[in-house]
Amino acid sequence: FFRNESCGKCVPCREGTEELVRILERVSSGRGKAGDLDLVHGLSDTMAMTSICGLGQAAPLPITSVLRHWHDEVVAHLDGRGCPQGICA
Repeated sequence: FFRNESCGKCVPCREGTEELVRILERVSSGRGKAGDLDLVHGLSDTMAMTSICGLGQAAPLPITSVLRHWHDEVVAHLDGRGCPQGICA
């Protein structure tokens, strides 16, 4: 949603939302890398501090919330155990 709704005026939102989608698609498909979660946190912090409007500042919040509440499930995707719920491809 956020990627598609970005007006594109500021780089953190325009590029940040696109990169977050790429990272999440990679992780959910089982091709995640060890540093992906650190990258998500760093990118989220940068977007929150530098995006011009609230959309770019809020875009990372659903992702950081998932990482806070379901960290173990996300890590399972990263270390090759696959989706614990059997939902992701």
